[in-house]
Amino acid sequence: MQIKISDLEQLILSLVKTLLSKNLAFCVYRFPHENHLRVAVDPVLVCDKSGGDLKIAPFARGSAAAPFGLKRLRGASEIQKLLDQIDFLPDSPLSYGNLPVEIGREGYNQQIRKYLKAIESGNVQKAILSRVIILEKPTHFYPADTFKRLVNRYPGTLAYLFYHQKGGMWMGATPELLFRKEGDVFFTLALAGTQPRKEDGLYTWRPKETDEQAMVEAHIEDVFRKYNCKIRKKEGPHTVEAAHVAHLGTDYVFEGNEKVNTEALLAALHPTPAVGGIPLDESLQLIKQTEGYDRAYYSGFISEESETGNMTVYVNLRCMQIGSDKVAVYVGGGITAGSDPDEEWNETIAKSKTMADVLQPAAEEYKHEVIG
Repeated sequence: MQIKISDLEQLILSLVKTLLSKNLAFCVYRFPHENHLRVAVDPVLVCDKSGGDLKIAPFARGSAAAPFGLKRLRGASEIQKLLDQIDFLPDSPLSYGNLPVEIGREGYNQQIRKYLKAIESGNVQKAILSRVIILEKPTHFYPADTFKRLVNRYPGTLAYLFYHQKGGMWMGATPELLFRKEGDVFFTLALAGTQPRKEDGLYTWRPKETDEQAMVEAHIEDVFRKYNCKIRKKEGPHTVEAAHVAHLGTDYVFEGNEKVNTEALLAALHPTPAVGGIPLDESLQLIKQTEGYDRAYYSGFISEESETGNMTVYVNLRCMQIGSDKVAVYVGGGITAGSDPDEEWNETIAKSKTMADVLQPAAEEYKHEVIG
């Protein structure tokens, strides 16, 4: 008997709830505009020593959050088999881990001034400044149900919920494709610049935002050129709407070859200027000295590799870390010479609503002041 998509979805969500009750690692996710869920689990649970075909990595090397791999389950029979195997295990409490500390507007402004000083001195051209917004965790918070709301609300994103004993629980809906590999062809997106989403769809982009976008384009083109990949197609920049905000995006198609080392290419691409800065090493050092917390998996990446070697990689933006009684929403923005602290603060608030809106009733209590 063939299982319908809706039945398979219920089976996956039942597995997720059981994995959580047993304190076992997993990731349930849905790629943009797909109508089905995928699920991956700790390879140990399926007696697989390959390390997994879904990988989740932190923002930077040296993070306390370690990269880890999960094995994707394919088909209802695999999922049901695992569900039957773990159902009899004893329940175990989750390991949420500690959440970062939220800073206020004055502290954030001080950080921006430090960035602007570094830019004025010529040490960096652009660097990303992130912060966390701490929200109360709803009394009746159920991860699988919140994930379902996230999936339905943001169909054009990679929506996910993952848990790992050493990494905690995270949920997100990211629009940022790092690249998709199909055979020797690579599809990627240069994404930068942000403003609030407009109902009429009419946008005007200032030099600050177009300059940010140009930096990301240059980085992507330079990396692929070093790996002997040629531009087959380039379209943009154009406006890309994502939840409550809009960005500038440029679509690329690169022609590679069988000699391209995909893992090395991934390491060279990430972090991009969209999450790090330019020059990269100097901006990463500025981030480390200024932000005052470990980004962990925020602005890291999530990648899935198929059995044929195809790969899809997304940068982990628009996400939150779920604690025992609070939730940390991670947001950030690119700081350049033309940055205004009030505008940057408002941008982080707009970005945070992607996550805050699925946290009802916590979203109703979200009262951070937007500067007019």
